[in-house]
Amino acid sequence: MAHLNRSAKSGNEWTLNELRAYNITICLQSSDSFFGYTPNEISNAIDPDFLTATLPPNENLADDTYRLLQYLGLATRVNSGQESAIHDFAKELLRLLGFEERETLLRSRYAIPFLICGDDRRSAQADLCIVQGNTRMIRLVIQEDKTTISANPEPKLIAGAIAAFQYNNAARSRAGLDPLDSMTILRSVLVPSSTKFPSLGS
Repeated sequence: MAHLNRSAKSGNEWTLNELRAYNITICLQSSDSFFGYTPNEISNAIDPDFLTATLPPNENLADDTYRLLQYLGLATRVNSGQESAIHDFAKELLRLLGFEERETLLRSRYAIPFLICGDDRRSAQADLCIVQGNTRMIRLVIQEDKTTISANPEPKLIAGAIAAFQYNNAARSRAGLDPLDSMTILRSVLVPSSTKFPSLGS
C-alpha cells in the first residue's frame, strides 16, 4: 500500500485517508458480542404513546412526550443551518432515557482538544457528549452525519473518540490517577433524515 502522509487535522476534517494513514481499522461486532446480550426492549422511560403518536402531537399527551415529539418534528424537517434541531432532539431523548444523572451533564457542540502529529494542537467537536460532572471525563460522543453524499461519518467520530481518550487521561492525571492504556467510549452517529427516525403518522 502506498505511504500516506500524516498531517495535523481537526476532527471535523478527518476522512477515510486519516484512518488509513494512522493504521486505524474498524472491527464490527454484533450487539450480543459488544453488550453481552441483544437489546430488544424499549426503555420504560419512554412513554408507549410516543411509539404510536402522530405529528403534530396530540394535545392530550404527557408533557415529556409532547415535548419530545415537538423536537422530533423539528429534527425531521431540518433546513441548512438548522442542524441544532437534531442535537436538541438527541439531547431531550437521552435526558428522558436517564443518561443525564446527578453527576453527568449533556453538552452540545463540545470542542475536545487533542494532540496530533507530535505536538500540534487541534480539536474534535462533538455535536453532543455526556460529561462526568465532577471529573469532566467524557463518557459518550455523538456526531451528526453532515454529509450530503454517500460518505462515511466514522472518521470524524473516531477522531472524537481519540480526542476523548486523550482528554480523559489528562483529567485522570489532574486527579492524581494513572493514565489508562485503553478505555471504552460509547459513540453514535445521528443521521438527519426523517427515514432514520421512528415511523410516526403524519
